Amino acid sequence: MTRNLRPAKTRTRRGVTRRPIRRFEANIIHRETHSVPPDPVTTHPQYSPPTAPFRVLCVDDSIEVLRMLQKGLLLAGYATDVATDGLAALAKVRKDIGNFSVIITDLAMPRLDGVGLIAAAREAGYCGKVIVFAGAVTPDDQQRLQELQVDAVVEKNSSMGKLLSVMKTLNPETKT
Repeated sequence: MTRNLRPAKTRTRRGVTRRPIRRFEANIIHRETHSVPPDPVTTHPQYSPPTAPFRVLCVDDSIEVLRMLQKGLLLAGYATDVATDGLAALAKVRKDIGNFSVIITDLAMPRLDGVGLIAAAREAGYCGKVIVFAGAVTPDDQQRLQELQVDAVVEKNSSMGKLLSVMKTLNPETKT
């Protein structure tokens, strides 16, 4: 049995016969003819480049929440970094203790929850500000967060403006 090694031909609406583009050819063509699309955040008219040393670490297991936080903070002029769980965030904090001025974290996350992240970061020597951005905070959590010297608790159903006003009160020199 012999196979036909010729590429298959397809018929298009206008009657022109073309052979389909193979997957590896499509990648080459894409790289040659298309440029990288501009980043929608940095090309936004209200975007201002981050002001030097004020960096924010956003930690949440929801990608949508991380995108919303990162976009809002970038538009307000803050340099941001993200992590999808407590262990990844703790690794970033331990890598350079003084790198982040603020950690914004959720409480309920896989591998290491927000309370565990804050406790481990404080234990590692992190002295910066901490904002808890969570859906529901129980009275037990509230007491534990006070013991860990959390600077603010913002509910997730709040607007981005509320979070930015809290950020401004934590660091009045920044523009928001």
